[in-house]
Amino acid sequence: AAARMALPLGTGLAAGTLRVLARTQLPGPGPEAGMIPGPRRDAGPHLPPGCTGTEATLLFPVLLAEARRWGLPERETEELLPAAERCLTWLRNTVGDGAYLPDPQPGGPVRCETQAQAHRAALLGADLLDAYGRPGGTGLRQWARTLRRAFHDDFWIDGPRGDRPAAARAPGGRPVPHLGAP
Repeated sequence: AAARMALPLGTGLAAGTLRVLARTQLPGPGPEAGMIPGPRRDAGPHLPPGCTGTEATLLFPVLLAEARRWGLPERETEELLPAAERCLTWLRNTVGDGAYLPDPQPGGPVRCETQAQAHRAALLGADLLDAYGRPGGTGLRQWARTLRRAFHDDFWIDGPRGDRPAAARAPGGRPVPHLGAP
């Protein structure tokens, strides 16, 4: 996240961060192929710990696309593009035919913030793939539209101050309105 915030100052921090993350990316085959590993993080009393690896994996194509827009040299972008493609493949494989990206694992809760990160990764990743003539951009955009519609239907809840998204949906589909103690 810090590398993203520093982009107006230059792309060096982003490029270094992306290179480090690419070196830690899990090889395939398997369900975790393309994921960037990370520790679990406490999510409060209502949800199991979240996976920072999910966040890092979703951030990679976003950071690469944004760094490119801020002037990351084409050669560096092209060198990092295969790692971004593996992140996006992990995203699509993990979602499968569904609309949501579970975190930390399939069958787990569906977190609001994870869906937002996945949506952004899909859209910016699709732009990146298109810019380099790589396949997959259309499928990512279609999934992002599906996610957006499903999110509107399944996450928006009435609150005392108006409609808002639930923090998560429990494995059975019940909205979890907030992450704090009851």
